[in-house]
Amino acid sequence: MRKLTPPPLPPAPIECIRFDASGTGIHTGGFDRKRLDSAQAAAKEWLATQSQIEIISIDSCFGNVLAFVTVWYRRKS
Repeated sequence: MRKLTPPPLPPAPIECIRFDASGTGIHTGGFDRKRLDSAQAAAKEWLATQSQIEIISIDSCFGNVLAFVTVWYRRKS
């Protein structure tokens, strides 16, 4: 039987940064889209200044009155 081993550790620690956008109003598809667009725009602005990182993943989600964009990354060595 083959012994399972964990994957090797990444060369640098994985970090994350979260961008959010909030709003008040009737929760419609358009309202949610505006919040998500705003959070994504903030993430894109930050990413444009970060040439020294390797992006692992970018996730988007909604909270009660917030939209979140989380960028997982690793600093290049």
